[in-house]
Amino acid sequence: MPKFNILSSIKSNSENLSINTTAIIQDDIIKYKEDSNTLVKFNYLTNEFIRETNEIIIKYTFIKSKNTKGLIYIKKLSKELEVEIKTTYLKKSNNDIEIEFIIEGNKFIYKIEVIK
Repeated sequence: MPKFNILSSIKSNSENLSINTTAIIQDDIIKYKEDSNTLVKFNYLTNEFIRETNEIIIKYTFIKSKNTKGLIYIKKLSKELEVEIKTTYLKKSNNDIEIEFIIEGNKFIYKIEVIK
């Protein structure tokens, strides 16, 4: 599995986070670490996003112009929270992605850009 550099970013009304990191693609799933304890996976076929830290696991599935349910699992409490996700924009080009979505009235823009 070749490694390559990416720029991953998430923007919301209150935050703008981005990270340059190394990623791999295996079985149509891009995997990368945001920091030493945060693993992120995005499945290009199912549009499933998974972000796991020591404390939580977030699982969102994006379907353009549809509402879906996302899950946030809090490990310490063994509790699962369900959130409604409305995907307003979804674009995939090669290994780059851009997704705009709304959760509880908050708009987010998630991007992965391969650095060439």
